[in-house]
Amino acid sequence: MPSTIIDRSSGLGIGAIANGENATISQKVPCRVATNANITLSGLQPIDAVSVVADDRVLIKGQADASENGIYLASPDVWQRTADCVDAGDLVKGSEVRVNEGSVGAGSYYCTSDDPIVIGTDDIIWVDVATTVLAGAEIKALYEAESNTNAFTDAAQTKVGHLTVTQAVDLDQMETDIAALSDGMVYRGNWDASAGTFPGTGAAQTGWFYYVSVAGTVDSIEFAVGDNLVATTDNASTTIFAGNWSKHDQTPSVVEDIDYDTRADLQAANVAPGINLVRIAGYTAVGDGGGASYQRAGSEPSHAGKIQSGDGAWWELAETTPTPQMFGAVADGTADDTTAIQAAIDYAESLVVNFTRGATVLFPPGGYFLSSTLTINSNQITIQGYGQASMLIRIANYGNLFTIVGPDPDNTKIIGIQLRDFYVLCKTNAVTTGALIDVTRASRMYISNVSLQDGFIGIHLNGCDNVWMTDVDIQIGQNYAALQSGSSNIRIDPWDNASAIRSQCSNIYMDNIQFKTDESDGFVEHALLVSGVDGLYIANSHLVFTKYAIRLRPFDNVANIQHIHFTNSYIDGNVEQSDYLLFVEDALTSPPHTG
Repeated sequence: MPSTIIDRSSGLGIGAIANGENATISQKVPCRVATNANITLSGLQPIDAVSVVADDRVLIKGQADASENGIYLASPDVWQRTADCVDAGDLVKGSEVRVNEGSVGAGSYYCTSDDPIVIGTDDIIWVDVATTVLAGAEIKALYEAESNTNAFTDAAQTKVGHLTVTQAVDLDQMETDIAALSDGMVYRGNWDASAGTFPGTGAAQTGWFYYVSVAGTVDSIEFAVGDNLVATTDNASTTIFAGNWSKHDQTPSVVEDIDYDTRADLQAANVAPGINLVRIAGYTAVGDGGGASYQRAGSEPSHAGKIQSGDGAWWELAETTPTPQMFGAVADGTADDTTAIQAAIDYAESLVVNFTRGATVLFPPGGYFLSSTLTINSNQITIQGYGQASMLIRIANYGNLFTIVGPDPDNTKIIGIQLRDFYVLCKTNAVTTGALIDVTRASRMYISNVSLQDGFIGIHLNGCDNVWMTDVDIQIGQNYAALQSGSSNIRIDPWDNASAIRSQCSNIYMDNIQFKTDESDGFVEHALLVSGVDGLYIANSHLVFTKYAIRLRPFDNVANIQHIHFTNSYIDGNVEQSDYLLFVEDALTSPPHTG
């Protein structure tokens, strides 16, 4: 299979450089650090508590002259822009880059400058993703706060009483509940209501909201300075309010029964025609984690995030970061949550967030039982947990746990999938089929801080390219391969307990890997067993073994092992009991290189 080797400094594929092309416009190769203020673009210097060295990629985002912002290579001399962020077309609105280190600036950023961007001339603005969408610790904090504050307590009901309010009043709980409805939406700027039309020129998308900077009246709806206007449908009308927009008053005027305890309560309710946004405090019970906002829909939505109220109106989920609990998951380590999780993924695939298709499915802490395969087949989907507190438990011997596949068989790839911060455990001891993560025809995929326990195959990649794995822990017990791959350009950073790679692939890069095996592991012989690789690069790694430190063998009896490189790696075995540091079967077409 053709391959493109990604240079981690320039950010370009070697094949792309030769062709004068750049295949990494939307998702840039990660930077080591990011600046938070104006700096001199020359010389090696500490940035955000990190001492950069030559050829470190640095995201420059705080220059006084914003046209100097961009991605640079650190140098003892004058810094130069990286090869993937210097020419016309290299950077577009929505391009994203991850920053791996720094006391303040670590995280993900996307470019908000309008297209076309002329690098070196136009201002380049980078915005922290965490400030515009819910992610990481901020997601957890907002999620927990929302679960508590948005439930209608007896005290709040006493204070508000679900009354119609026709004048400005001071109701603390009302203000909290209404303000919370905007969590997860995307701020699009100020709006002058005196202009006579709604903003967005007919292209406003669901969840976009605007701050009213000048009072006015449009379609008989009065707006005051400080109000928020929220689009409730894609391509919202510039002249019609109903079914297109929701008004969040910052000076309360009319609020009537917009909160319900559960789905069942909303299903039984007759909602007034003027209400376009409602909230439930739980799926089946208040505070069960399924609380969410719903917006009025013109017809029955095609996804599972919907409720029909007692008056016959349809309501669809208005959340950009769905959780399985919003679709009925219990996460108690007992109930089967498969259907709810798949529904959350399907809903995420229908969203448009921050100029890219897809969204994040957030798994709050808990145990999620799975009895069948979960499928992802749309771009830009992120599965996000809270580390080992978010546990996916396989309870039966079926095929794959996750199947991630491109949309059709003509080599069209699924792009931008991310799997982050969760733990997979196979409860059954007789898993004999499938992979815990099975990926076909994917590009620019990222797997981070994921633990996989006791599967048949840990990760299977087929027809993929540009896959980056970091902090992955695979313990496959007595079964087969930790990684089975028929792909190219696989970048693996810290990885623990991966004893076997069974693959027909090219260009696997491993840095800072812990390969280990002992009598308690299924692979009691090999620290690293590799089948069929063209291009294996191992650096700064530690191999612990009992019989073979490294064993290289053909895949399907075809002579297909070549270009093997070992650099600065430590091999640890009992020499008296161990047979081989390096064992190569008769299919190596080029000798291994050590350094």
